[in-house]
Amino acid sequence: MYVYFKEAGRFELGVGSADGTDDQVKTLEQTFVRLGVAENKEIDVVKEFSALATMVGSTTNPVPVFDAVNSVYPINNVTSVQIRRHLTGHVLA
Repeated sequence: MYVYFKEAGRFELGVGSADGTDDQVKTLEQTFVRLGVAENKEIDVVKEFSALATMVGSTTNPVPVFDAVNSVYPINNVTSVQIRRHLTGHVLA
């Protein structure tokens, strides 16, 4: 399951394209989390994640922690957590 967060990406303007033209290269960085999920438990994880997202916005509940070192997760049936970053380049002519 891939989780993307609002405003977790950014654009950076480069200094020029690799072919020597004056075209500007704009890089999109997109950060996301990939949750490994037990087989056939995807819908259960989505339901629990929705409840967790509501809890994160609360000021009375503690912030849930995904501990990738000790494999302790606040959602049942999550088997792994990976934080990933994807870069995409765009040329503006």
